[in-house]
Amino acid sequence: MTLFYSTNSPTFDFPKFNGTPKTKYVIASTPRSGSNLLTRYLWLSKQAGAPEEYFASRYVQDFDSRWNMLTKTNVNFESWVKGEKKPNIAHGKYLEKLQKVRTSPNGVFGIKIHVCHLDEPINAHVDFKELFADYKIVRIRRKDLVRQAISHTIARQTNIWILDNEWLKKNNKTKDPVYDFDEISKNIKYLEELEQQWDRHVKNKDCDVFQLHYEDLSCSPRDSIARVFKFLNIGNVDDVPKPNISKQSNEINEHWYNLYQETLQRKKHL
Repeated sequence: MTLFYSTNSPTFDFPKFNGTPKTKYVIASTPRSGSNLLTRYLWLSKQAGAPEEYFASRYVQDFDSRWNMLTKTNVNFESWVKGEKKPNIAHGKYLEKLQKVRTSPNGVFGIKIHVCHLDEPINAHVDFKELFADYKIVRIRRKDLVRQAISHTIARQTNIWILDNEWLKKNNKTKDPVYDFDEISKNIKYLEELEQQWDRHVKNKDCDVFQLHYEDLSCSPRDSIARVFKFLNIGNVDDVPKPNISKQSNEINEHWYNLYQETLQRKKHL
């Protein structure tokens, strides 16, 4: 069985969980918001499930490889990932199967969703408000949208989205990043639109919502995870494990940030 992500293999499952999880939550995120860092802290705690991007197309494809969820074996997966054919997978049943293997022994199940996943063709017919009606929401975002957009620009150019030290194979860099003021500006607008989408989803959802900023998580991981645990009502945090991923921001990010601010100032005086 060939998977896109090794973390979707049975090796990373919890012992089979029977029944309904006592706590279910969604990490509501956008690209480069610090969601990978949060996910790893929670997963490695062994008390907060294994929150991953289970509704992103490649994740669905991996678990379809495990469980053969498509009702027609002759359906080409790529065709319905692209929206060329309507998917015939029951998302509710998919969640139930995930809960059996990705719920931690204390009864906590989590899932991470970038709001852009909701627009993927495979999810077009899904009512997420109904599907996640009884889920708590942990919303992670960044205070500094410019730095987030720079991170997003670099990740898109290099195809390096995570520096994993243990679980995932290393992606080869497609090219060196090249500074582009217009591309960064475009990504700022894109990320703003994604956050506005989450604003609308959260506003229209009658549930508990917890707000967390990447900057706080990065500076004070123990305190941040303790606050998440308290919100989810899943116990205390004695310590937090190392997240087994490395920080990607470096001197390139800071150089681009300074260049972008300088360009903005010049444009204001034109």
